[in-house]
Amino acid sequence: NKYFILWMIGFFAIVCLCLYFNLEVKIIASAISAYAVSISLVLNAYSIFEKTRADKFNLTMQLLSKWDEKHFIEARDYTREQQNIKEKKEMKKY
Repeated sequence: NKYFILWMIGFFAIVCLCLYFNLEVKIIASAISAYAVSISLVLNAYSIFEKTRADKFNLTMQLLSKWDEKHFIEARDYTREQQNIKEKKEMKKY
C-alpha cells in the first residue's frame, strides 16, 4: 500500500531527525507517537472520503444506466413504429 510506504518514510524521517539533534528518549517517543496518531487520523479521514466519493460515483452510474435504458427503450419503440409505418406504406404500393 502506497500510504503505508509514505507513513514509513515519515516515521524514519522523524527518527533520523530526533537522532541527528541528539534529543532525549522522552522527546523522541512523544514525537513518534504524535506523528503516528496524526498520520493515522489523516489516513482514516482520507479513506472515509474515498469511500464516500466511490459511493457517489456508483450512485451516479446507476442513475445514468437507468436513464440510458429508458431512452434506449424509447428509441427502440420509435424505430419499431417507424419500421411499421414504412412496411404499411410498402404494402399499400402492392
